[in-house]
Amino acid sequence: MFTLNYSTLRALPYTSGSEFVFVQGYSSIGDGGEGIFFWDSSLTGVTDNDGTIILYNGTSSTGVWKRVYSGPVNVRWFGISGSDNTTAIQKAINATGKGILYFPAGNYAISATIILPDSITVTGDGMNSSIINSSVTDFAFYYQAPAGLGTYEAPKFFKLQIHGYSGIKINDVTKGFSDGSDSQQGYVMRPYIEEVNILGTNNTTIANGGIGIQWSKCFDGVINKCSVQSFDTGIDFQGSDLCTISNNRIFSPLVAAINLISHTTFGSQTLVSHNDILSARGGSYIISSDLDPKIEYNLFERIPTGPTMNSVLKFLPPSYQVSVTDNRVDVASGIAPYWLDFSAITVSCLVTIRNNFTRGVTMGSLFLNANGYPYWYNPTIKAVFIYSGNSREDGVPFNSQKQLPLSSNCVYLATPSTDGLTNNNYGLTLKCINNEFILPPIAAYGSSITFRPGVTGLMNIYICCYADTAGQVLNYQRLNGTTVITQSTVALTTTPTIYQLYSNVSVSALALTFWNNDLTNNSSIRIQKVYVDQAI
Repeated sequence: MFTLNYSTLRALPYTSGSEFVFVQGYSSIGDGGEGIFFWDSSLTGVTDNDGTIILYNGTSSTGVWKRVYSGPVNVRWFGISGSDNTTAIQKAINATGKGILYFPAGNYAISATIILPDSITVTGDGMNSSIINSSVTDFAFYYQAPAGLGTYEAPKFFKLQIHGYSGIKINDVTKGFSDGSDSQQGYVMRPYIEEVNILGTNNTTIANGGIGIQWSKCFDGVINKCSVQSFDTGIDFQGSDLCTISNNRIFSPLVAAINLISHTTFGSQTLVSHNDILSARGGSYIISSDLDPKIEYNLFERIPTGPTMNSVLKFLPPSYQVSVTDNRVDVASGIAPYWLDFSAITVSCLVTIRNNFTRGVTMGSLFLNANGYPYWYNPTIKAVFIYSGNSREDGVPFNSQKQLPLSSNCVYLATPSTDGLTNNNYGLTLKCINNEFILPPIAAYGSSITFRPGVTGLMNIYICCYADTAGQVLNYQRLNGTTVITQSTVALTTTPTIYQLYSNVSVSALALTFWNNDLTNNSSIRIQKVYVDQAI
């Protein structure tokens, strides 16, 4: 038996021998609603869901017309039109429950947030094929766990495009982060988003609040192989544990590409790995107060034109244990003042920075002292920073973890990672090996290095260095700009030692030159760092 559409099906009574009816469309032939329905006399007391359950004459007292299908629920069964599909999609979501809802290739317009149940899977035909266009100034999709101590399986998304102000939200950041409180939102387990293209609407330098993906109080979630573009914040994790952001392309953020914020004990062990993060319009690529984030194997890119950034990575307290390893930072010099910013840290922490490569932007400041100068050690915080295997485009490695500066009065620190050091600073024979400047013994000035802190005022000047042979003499001179003020020497030991070269000396546009022309002892000198403290 055939009937034209759902309206004619609703007017079709069941007659013996006609249990099955082929419906030719939702409202017209071939509009996506077509399919086979059968009369189910055992299903009574239910409502018409406008897609898989159709009531005869508005009642289910004797049975219903029920769609015959296996596999996912097709959103087009629920009356997709060319204008506003909000009602149809919400009906499809409600009918799917904890099953799979399928969006065939096409465009789907919504004007209100779609509310999700737990455990549902939403999937389509591809990142650029099944397209949801949202006109609401809010998230396109939202799931909220009930209040209490329960755990709920999260919604999952695959092979879609979502275009609008904000994309997908799971739990609300205002609904609480606490263990043992019945009044706060429940725990959401295993959210998963893969091969979803989420496109924002903000391409300006003025914030509008848009967020691509936001998870709060979520656990063991994964965002994988997605594209997130043109939001204030691309991915926003609030108080979420053990989640992974991997293999994504996050493009053109304004405030942060990734925002990892802890709430009390929630917000830890986030893994950010193998992502391409690029073209920021300001802010930072990652802002994190996660208790122990792991940021590895990412590519951070930024062209040399356009708005400046605050930093590439910015860490906020608590950040107890931070790991930044095997990343490439290809951000033009001048776009960001530095790529690592720990200046806001106020608690003890362990930071591991290993095997990173930077091109353009400098390593950055871990802390800022009262005068705004960067330094690497804060005497009021029990912080440990471990550096190894890092390098820059010119082949000069970052500084080692040995012999950190003496105090927060440090106004200049020169190590193999110091910004602005180029081949013009070095004699032709100088090398950087194992995080040390190596000055071989050569007559005259053939083996030299010059640092130009440029600071003015009363200063204390130190060097941490040693030689391969005890007694090797290091020559040094202090300049105001290009004028030599004084020259002296120091005989070195074979173990790293801090030497105070000048105490309470008045300088102007300070420059320092060091060279090794001691051919008597004839060994190399190894400089780990030079630093200048403001005299108090």
